[in-house]
Amino acid sequence: MRYPTIIYARVSTPEQDIAQQKEKLWNHAIDELEIEPSNIDVLEDEATGSNTDRDGYQEMMHRVREGETERVIVRSITRLGRNMRDLNDAVHEIVEDNGCGLVVVNDGLHIEPDTEELNLEQKAILYGLSFAADIEHEMIKQRTIDGLRAAEEAGKRIGRPIYGFTSEDGNLRPDDEEYEQAVQAIVAKEELGWSDRRVQRQIGVPRRTVPRVVERRDIYLGDRGDDELAEQARDDLKAQ
Repeated sequence: MRYPTIIYARVSTPEQDIAQQKEKLWNHAIDELEIEPSNIDVLEDEATGSNTDRDGYQEMMHRVREGETERVIVRSITRLGRNMRDLNDAVHEIVEDNGCGLVVVNDGLHIEPDTEELNLEQKAILYGLSFAADIEHEMIKQRTIDGLRAAEEAGKRIGRPIYGFTSEDGNLRPDDEEYEQAVQAIVAKEELGWSDRRVQRQIGVPRRTVPRVVERRDIYLGDRGDDELAEQARDDLKAQ
């Protein structure tokens, strides 16, 4: 069946409730864009990762390429990728290659269907959003690695990689899924007052690991608690 509009929603872990995100996008489509409910289909992914190898995402792109949809609605630009190349490739394939409209609700990007080429303002917005997402993602990784190195230099033995990291060829690298879960655990404990048991049940961080994650919040978030990953965690946890 052909649906003129696709809502694509994604959360970071399978334990999270995606209903709130879908409801917000659904209401925006109906109330703000005045789209008939019968013309809307909702695709979703309850998984994480820095790539786009996800069932809902792949189905959305398949329908775009086959001309089976006229418009895609997402919450933020980061739902389409995690770095500038992925984001730009995805937007240009959706809009310019296939003439599909694109609405990014939180970022205020609204591109009508059958747009042959992005105008200057749209390109500026897209570049700014992509650049910010890319820089933020890399800063999070680098800040965490710098924090671990500083701890080692201060005489704190790290031993096995802490939760949220893997060790490849002697180099620490953030594990996307566990890293996001760690940030969510910090937000849940510090801002929402969740118990360690609830964090384990609904986010996935082992109960005994939760206190160590919170104790090392500077490694995961640095001195700032307002970066994009923390804000995304807040949004996701509101659905719990």
